[in-house]
This record gives sequence, structure tokens and C-alpha cells, in this order.
Amino acid sequence: MNHPARVVPEPGVVGLLAAVLTGVPRLDGAACIGARGRFYEAETGNVVRVRECVSVCGRCPALAECREWAAGQRNLVGVVAGKFHGSVRANDDSSEAATG
Repeated sequence: MNHPARVVPEPGVVGLLAAVLTGVPRLDGAACIGARGRFYEAETGNVVRVRECVSVCGRCPALAECREWAAGQRNLVGVVAGKFHGSVRANDDSSEAATG
């Protein structure tokens, strides 16, 4: 006996955003807000940007909440919660590995 396929409506943009953002803290006042370019370069492993971003995180008023959130995440990339996740590459500015 065949049953008709059940059509599940797509959640729409609002529903999709709500699902994606569930559990993501607001991090009001986070120092990384508005610094996407710098943090993108850190994601690529640019050692100078990694150091800059780790420093920005170290002064961030939302660092504790960010660290709490990051502790439950997998596959983090770049600088998140004051730590670099990935591998750094040497560039013209420095050949030393970043620390964090």
C-alpha cells in the first residue's frame, strides 16, 4: 500500500535564521564586531593577523561568554575566543608561529 508523500513546508528565511542562530550568544560589545576583514585574514593563517586577533580577543568584554560558547563548538576556524584554530603560515612580516 502506497502512502502519499508528506510535504513538509520549508521554514522560510525567518525560520531558517532562527534555527541557525539557536544557541549562539549575542556577545554584546564584542571587540570583533566590525573587524571581519582582519578576522578573515586570521582564518587563512596569516600569522600577523592571528596575533592581532588574539590580542583583540584578550581585551574583549565578551571574552568569557565567547569562551563558554566556543567550548561546545566543533571545527572552529581562525581566532575564536582568544585562541587560534588552524595552522599559521609565514608571511613577509614574520616567520614565527602565532601563539594563543
